[in-house]
Amino acid sequence: MKRDLDPDLSALTSFYMGLLRGNVGNRVEYRIACPEVLDRKQLDLSVGSLRHLDDYLLAIHAQFSAVAVASLLTTVIATTFYVGEVIRQHTPAASCDWLPPRSERLENRSMGSLEVKDFSDLLLQNTVNGEALALADDVMRRIRQGAEAPSMQALAIKAIRDVWVALPD
Repeated sequence: MKRDLDPDLSALTSFYMGLLRGNVGNRVEYRIACPEVLDRKQLDLSVGSLRHLDDYLLAIHAQFSAVAVASLLTTVIATTFYVGEVIRQHTPAASCDWLPPRSERLENRSMGSLEVKDFSDLLLQNTVNGEALALADDVMRRIRQGAEAPSMQALAIKAIRDVWVALPD
């Protein structure tokens, strides 16, 4: 069951997930890498859909030297939000939530209009045990190292299991 996010954080998450799913415009500055190899119709927020996302990341790995930096960054952010939302969908309410971008946490300002300034802004917190998941690092590792890095599906299954195991009886 999906929990409500802060409206600004929800808009940011929806925007990037829309880019990955092909539901948002195709402006050059927001293009994902290698969109032709992503089977977007398989992205249904199921844990199984992460197999398709893993295949996509492996395809990017194979073409890494030809991928534009801006597309790569957009892909990492969009994929991070997607994996995080899969985890949120499969855990109890309020057990995993996005932390506000780091600048917002550090300066304790109102949320206002959020933006991702760097990958450290993308943290999903397991609120049961306090662990923060830096999923963007995992996505980037999968792109850079290919099959040698853990799959997104394996990471999500572990994160989901960790929440359920840590829940009080």
